[in-house]
Amino acid sequence: FVEGEAMRVFAMFEKYATALCLEIGREVGMDIASLPDERTPTMRLIHYDRPYLSHGDADVLEPLPAAAFPPGSAVRIVGLDGDDAAFNGARGVVKAAAANDEILVELTLPKDFHHIGIPNLTGRTLERSLAATKLRLLKTEAPGMYSAHADSSLVTIAPHSTCSGLEIKDPRSGEWLSAEDELQADECLVFAGDPLDYLTSHRFPALMHRPAVRVLPQQGSHLLEHRVSTPFFLYPKASATLAPTVGSLPKITFDELNGNINGCRDAFPWKGTSCYYSDMVYSDDLREEKKK
Repeated sequence: FVEGEAMRVFAMFEKYATALCLEIGREVGMDIASLPDERTPTMRLIHYDRPYLSHGDADVLEPLPAAAFPPGSAVRIVGLDGDDAAFNGARGVVKAAAANDEILVELTLPKDFHHIGIPNLTGRTLERSLAATKLRLLKTEAPGMYSAHADSSLVTIAPHSTCSGLEIKDPRSGEWLSAEDELQADECLVFAGDPLDYLTSHRFPALMHRPAVRVLPQQGSHLLEHRVSTPFFLYPKASATLAPTVGSLPKITFDELNGNINGCRDAFPWKGTSCYYSDMVYSDDLREEKKK
């Protein structure tokens, strides 16, 4: 940014995010715009300068023919309809080619997952025969992949970074998409975080997303794209009470949600009925990873 430009952009994003909270608040009948204070809007400069040190599952984003899924392949399930849509986003392993050009896959279901049509399913694997169009190949331990998460902000505004590298998970199909490839240089991605999701009883779902920075091997070293992003976050103040007006969700403070106190953030009821959240990583999970 040139001198003064960062503050101008910050003020513009704050104004837009506050106006969006006002509009959503009117729609759901609550004063959401009063939850932040003058100290909570935050704009960050994030430089992903060592992506080769961060590894994770990378989704091959385009469909592949059935021959690309030999037994043992790690896959993601996408695009199912009806009751089976709850399995969209789950990981699985190819067991064998099935009849009628379908592929036999063993799904790994998230912790505490339950399905209304299949009783006593919690914590179990499940086999399904699926067409190749309903699978995406996973490259495990790929460099440049960062943890998938939903934000702790009411609203996040993500302008285009210096190079495309923000992936979002489609809440309907469960597939990962390269969001920045669809953005013009002067466009932003605007999405809800967990506090707004909770306040509106999942009417405005939090968006799962993750940084993904291209890393290519080059003569024993690494060729990479330096990604710099400048997201804006409109957080509630720590003492703000999140009190949904629809359903029976209990009141919690933003401080409790942000710290996932007593697992309150894991326990959002919609997180147990969909494999969309199978990639979710919270800060307490990251702390445990660092201990290993």
